[in-house]
Amino acid sequence: MNRTICTILAMLSIMTPALSLSVAAASRPVVVVFASVPGEGVDKALADSATKALSNYLRDTHQVDVLLFDRESPTVLRAIMDKSLTADQVASYASRQERMLVAKALSYEYAASSEVAIKNGIVEVEVWLAKSNGAKKEQWKALGQSSVGGGTGDLSYDNAMQRATSAAVVSVSRQAFLGQPAIDDKPATPEDTTAIGAELIPPPAPPTAGDYAGQAQDSLKSGNIALAIQQYQQAVNADPTNPSLRIKLAEAYAHRAMYNEAASELDKAAQMDADQDQLAAARSQIADLRAGMTPASSAKVVDSQPKSSVVKTPPPSGSTRAADASKDDSKSALAKLRAGDDLWRSAKVDEAAEAYKEAIKLNPADWRAYERLALVNMSMSLYSEARKAVEQLQTIQPKPPAKAMSARYDLFIKVFKQSFAGLLKQYERDADDYRTMRISRESYYTGAKGIGYRVEMMARFLDELSVPEDKKSVNLHLSLACGLASQAASSLQDYLESNNETSKSNADTFISQAKKELDTVRKMETAAEQVQRKPQNAQTQAEEESPTNQQPATQEPAEERIDENPNGSEG
Repeated sequence: MNRTICTILAMLSIMTPALSLSVAAASRPVVVVFASVPGEGVDKALADSATKALSNYLRDTHQVDVLLFDRESPTVLRAIMDKSLTADQVASYASRQERMLVAKALSYEYAASSEVAIKNGIVEVEVWLAKSNGAKKEQWKALGQSSVGGGTGDLSYDNAMQRATSAAVVSVSRQAFLGQPAIDDKPATPEDTTAIGAELIPPPAPPTAGDYAGQAQDSLKSGNIALAIQQYQQAVNADPTNPSLRIKLAEAYAHRAMYNEAASELDKAAQMDADQDQLAAARSQIADLRAGMTPASSAKVVDSQPKSSVVKTPPPSGSTRAADASKDDSKSALAKLRAGDDLWRSAKVDEAAEAYKEAIKLNPADWRAYERLALVNMSMSLYSEARKAVEQLQTIQPKPPAKAMSARYDLFIKVFKQSFAGLLKQYERDADDYRTMRISRESYYTGAKGIGYRVEMMARFLDELSVPEDKKSVNLHLSLACGLASQAASSLQDYLESNNETSKSNADTFISQAKKELDTVRKMETAAEQVQRKPQNAQTQAEEESPTNQQPATQEPAEERIDENPNGSEG
């Protein structure tokens, strides 16, 4: 992880004035480095290496912070949204002046780049540096040269380029940063960093069996039995002599109809002198599941759910077998769709997903199964799988009616926001658990890495959605929230690797900005709802004042009906 992630704090200065003031007071000026330009005899690999070299040598002056320009960064996207930059400026900058304008629009003090060429065995690197809002006299350049010598291969050229870049940066920085104080980074000490040599670092404590068991319980509550099994297995591996954990693992196996595995774990628990009452209760529950009965512990949950009706159809007679088979498949797909809905209502989300997959196999043309499969995968935070379902959905129904597309987007985003809010809560919970020493440093790092991965999958899911025109601004803010949360997770990992307090501060800032983006989305949606209510309220008032107005009979909300014709209902 690049330790100069702290410079991204300056990026965020365009987001809020308060943040701008704190950054100005606490950090060095920022140089945004644009990609080096390959000249004569230079390939892309050497040009990319020159860009990194320029960044490193500017950073080593300790007079500025350095940031590589990234067209896809949240700050650049925000600048485009705020119209301080255009997409064309970001995509097609070419001249030195255009790069300075981009840096100025992003509120960076300096812009820099280099051009690399190889002439007669000499590597030449011309470095230029300029104040983003300065005049011509505040633009500097220097040429560094280094012979490749008798060496051959890419490494020799890279070494020569490094020497030439170093010389050019020394010359440029002496001119540009004259009078600019050098501010050293806080030195690492054994008290506040783990980067002090492996022999001085105690091995990190792995997650405990209790950690894994707690995660498994959460997975069971959310209906993700497959994940719970994996977590209970990890708990057993961490504490193989604990019979209670094996009983929990056996119960989880049974809920997935893996009865042989469940029996094996119960036998092992019995050999470890497990509590007889707990063992007997588990054997009874698993026997009920094997017999197709509802265990007593789950009776209340199941009894409270609406029972699906079974429609008996007479066997086909006298018609073509192929036509009959097609009808049967359609009815079977419909039954699977209904079964999936019943399972989902019963919080059996992984079983519901399997039912929707079966419905798709039986009737691949019914878009409702793809839509439901995407939603149920989202509810389990399986956004990679949800994205695949959305891709298939849009293949089956490439041009849905505008009203249907808007309703579908609203439905997806409602679940998306719940997932994202859950990630933010997990981020805070992990921070609190680490602060109170309930989890180890390694567990905290693994959690941050997992959050970063999940946010990335969520961002890709957003990219796949068909977005109604009036929701594009909402979608952009959600994308920005994902980018900021990803930056927070990366900075947090950097802090846990190096104990660099600046990285910890960056993580706090990024996660705070991600929350603000989510709040912005809520405010936008609330405002849109109020606008929609105004004409409805006016119409209601007119109806109430009308002498012919009659009070309608009160109706109970009807259950959702799934038609056999998939195009006749939104399902």
